[in-house]
Amino acid sequence: MGLLAEGHTYAQVAERLHLSAFTVKNHTHRIIKKMKAPNRVAAINRFMNRGDMGRFGPYGVLGVGAVMSGAV
Repeated sequence: MGLLAEGHTYAQVAERLHLSAFTVKNHTHRIIKKMKAPNRVAAINRFMNRGDMGRFGPYGVLGVGAVMSGAV
């Protein structure tokens, strides 16, 4: 969600994380559904407005492993 919030497209996020754009889009839609947000913009706003980053921690939904591996 963080990369999408920065304005990256699904394709750009996919390239950066070494995934397909379809996978990124699919995961994003699942996150939106779990957040019970009406759309991607609302989900990103909810994600960014959480001061403590909620249960995802400071590394967002990708986790520390993605950061440590250099994927993000």
